[in-house]
Amino acid sequence: MKILFYGQGLDSERWLDAIRQHLPTQDIQLWSPGLSPQWQADYALLWHPPVELFAQQTRLRAIFNLGAGVDALLSLPGRPTEVPLIRLRNAGMDRWMLEYVLYGILHFGRDFDRYRQQQQQQHWQPLQARARETLRIGLLGLGALGSRVGQSLQQLGYCVQGWSRTPKSIDGIDTYSGLEHLDHYLGHCDFLVNLLPATNETRDLLDAHRLAQLPRGAVLINPGRGDTLDPGALLAARRPATCAAPCSMSSPRSRCRPVTRYGHAPRSSSRPI
Repeated sequence: MKILFYGQGLDSERWLDAIRQHLPTQDIQLWSPGLSPQWQADYALLWHPPVELFAQQTRLRAIFNLGAGVDALLSLPGRPTEVPLIRLRNAGMDRWMLEYVLYGILHFGRDFDRYRQQQQQQHWQPLQARARETLRIGLLGLGALGSRVGQSLQQLGYCVQGWSRTPKSIDGIDTYSGLEHLDHYLGHCDFLVNLLPATNETRDLLDAHRLAQLPRGAVLINPGRGDTLDPGALLAARRPATCAAPCSMSSPRSRCRPVTRYGHAPRSSSRPI
């Protein structure tokens, strides 16, 4: 069996050592433009490969994507569509996602953004904090990551509900499904956590109409794909709203709470599996 590895930004030697340790009798190679075209892999372990890789490797039996998000690989020109594409489910990424979401909930749920403004203005006015069990946390996307994040938040005492395109059942979480229920669902979210993947069905799903369904002062935390959110619609919202989102945005209109921007850092598995 021949196995090809390529991981943009990953520690290639660490990955190769781990693979060879578990598969000591197999032929394992790191892809590079100088790899002999006579060497053809059976399986490829990839993270953001270049177009040239698929032009060279024409006998693949399966492709393993070293991360949960496959949209970049799906859109890569020259990818052999007849070859099965296998993605990781979770692989330790739920902890990173939970920490990101929990930071957003604590930051805005405890009004740290407003306290920071007070600090800059050299002003102090205590604000009434809400109990965590009264904060309605709504998840968009209930796949492997969304389910684990939701269950963890529920165990911390938050009121958690979730929406997905197809029906899901998760212990301790009220679930909704289908576009026909999305508007009603959004109207009951103090915090909306978007974990949807980037697909043709989810592109610009959070448009002006759906953002308008959120309650006044709602917080949008968007650790998922930026393609699912229409940033122009968010910035055009004329009522208080907050967003912690990995997408490109300029300054919001004056009536909005500040938009907090974080660059999107797509993650492969944090270590060799």
